[in-house]
Parts: sequence; structure tokens; C-alpha cells
Amino acid sequence: MISLNKFMIEVKNRLKRLESRKMVQERVNFGTMWTAPHDGIIIRGGRAQANTSYMFCKDVEANAFIGLCTIEYNQHYGTMTCPVIKGKTYEFKQQYWQIQDDLFVYEE
Repeated sequence: MISLNKFMIEVKNRLKRLESRKMVQERVNFGTMWTAPHDGIIIRGGRAQANTSYMFCKDVEANAFIGLCTIEYNQHYGTMTCPVIKGKTYEFKQQYWQIQDDLFVYEE
């Protein structure tokens, strides 16, 4: 049976690790294919250049779309967010997607 003292030391050590975490947000240009250097979240925002614009994010290995955003009307805005896993490759497809602002948020 674990002693209360050992248990409390382990709790203290885990809390210290939580306190030392740092979130990093960096602007990136994903292009059409991108491999995640860390576990994190991607955030892609943009404005439609024509009616029915779209942007999709696909996990290449799983062959599954993990994020998508459609904008019905020209000059309206949209945002897509999706989680990514370190080492996995993602493919981005888009049409009539004009102003783009890409962020990658991860824990350092």
C-alpha cells in the first residue's frame, strides 16, 4: 500500500509539470500537404472569394476528413479548427478561399 507521503509527493510533482506547460501559437502556411511537428490544434480562417467556397483538412493515413468549413456567400468569413497528431500528414483542399490566416497551437 502506498504511503500518504509518497502519494502527496507524486501529486506535487505532477502539479509542477502542469505549471511548467507553455502554449505556443505560431503563424504557418500549411500549403497542400503538412506534417504535424507536435500534437496540437490548427486554426484556419478565411474569406470567400465566390459563393460556396470551402476548405477541407484530411488525415492522409486514415483517408478521412477531420475538418471542414464551407462559406455560402461571397465575401463572408469562416473558420476551421481541428486537432492534429504529431507525425501525421494532413492534406488541405480549398476552393474560392481568399484571405487566409493559419495558426498552429501546441504545447511546448
